[in-house]
Amino acid sequence: MEKLKNAAQTDDMVKEVLPDVWRIEGFLSENFWGSAPSSTTYVLRDEDKVYIIDPGTLPYYKKKMLDLVSMYEKKGVKEVIMLVTQGHFDHAINCDVVKETGLPWKFYLPEEEIATTRSMINDIMSDYDELEKWEDVFATEFPGNPLFEMTEKKSHRLTKNVLRTIVEETVGHDDNHMVDEATILRPGSRIAKQYGSVTLTGWNIGRFFISFDGSHSRGHICLYDPKYKIIFSGDTTIEINPPFLYSSMDKLIDITDKYKTMAHEGYIAYVMDAHRSHDMNKVFETMGISANKYETEMYTSTSGDSEAFFDFFCNYYKEMKKEILAAHHRIGRATIGEIVKELLKSENKYIKFKASLKWPELPSRLDAAVAVVLRDGGAVPVEADGKIVIDPIG
Repeated sequence: MEKLKNAAQTDDMVKEVLPDVWRIEGFLSENFWGSAPSSTTYVLRDEDKVYIIDPGTLPYYKKKMLDLVSMYEKKGVKEVIMLVTQGHFDHAINCDVVKETGLPWKFYLPEEEIATTRSMINDIMSDYDELEKWEDVFATEFPGNPLFEMTEKKSHRLTKNVLRTIVEETVGHDDNHMVDEATILRPGSRIAKQYGSVTLTGWNIGRFFISFDGSHSRGHICLYDPKYKIIFSGDTTIEINPPFLYSSMDKLIDITDKYKTMAHEGYIAYVMDAHRSHDMNKVFETMGISANKYETEMYTSTSGDSEAFFDFFCNYYKEMKKEILAAHHRIGRATIGEIVKELLKSENKYIKFKASLKWPELPSRLDAAVAVVLRDGGAVPVEADGKIVIDPIG
């Protein structure tokens, strides 16, 4: 993994992809819990302001961001704006870099993302608490794991404490005090913006539009640049979706369908997401994961490719939802674990792809995806015969 990490720190990972649009490529390893990822960072100039999107986790990224801000300060830039597409640690740990620029700054954060940004550790653990209302998490996610089997024999609290320790080791630095200095974007201040036949909701900022979707996380946003027709899509287009109970498959379907339409109508030419990277391609290759060609590009650069990119993800989410509901209907009242087992019998290429993203090496959890789909559909978990079961929807 050190080889991959070193590769992410070479200068060829820092690229000006369009005038005043810089991309600092992210990092991903074959072991999420052993070597935590870092999102791709974008640095943009708009007149006398520099915008930083998703500053990531690696200290190396701070130096590159500061170098770019310093370069633009000499060209007349007077303020730095920080945005995170979500508050997850791999996107937001470095957001205090704005304090090191020496320039006036603002950190804009949606209200719904405050808790996640403040503490990813508490965020993950509270999501596990909610997921436990739907399933026996440790039996489903870590079947046969000797560590958790041993701790469960002693006490469930011990098991959760062990999991918390593992999360803390992965996340590392936590308790992000930048939240206390953020300019909070309130739900009541959102506006509707029309792009062809598509309506987005969010906030104007300079020439950009902050598009709110609340899909991957409660306060997830994307950034749209009408000048270059770029959508910085964050984690709306990531294979592990939906990774948390608070994620929403329906919102993922909705937003990727909207962006697909915008690309089809010529409003999006470039898609720059938060994790497409050479490292991700190496991980896919090493793990034997067969990826769609649009997933291996660093970014798309035509409306046609952007439409196809969003079409893949929109279909991926739609098919996953359809197959989950179908598997549940085949077996009737069942536990999440039983639905997952039935789902894995599917010949659907999207389910096979999702299943190839092995947990826990990658944070892709079929049990969470199942719970999210059922939750979105209005299902209610109940206890029966000592198990948590759910009746099929409809």
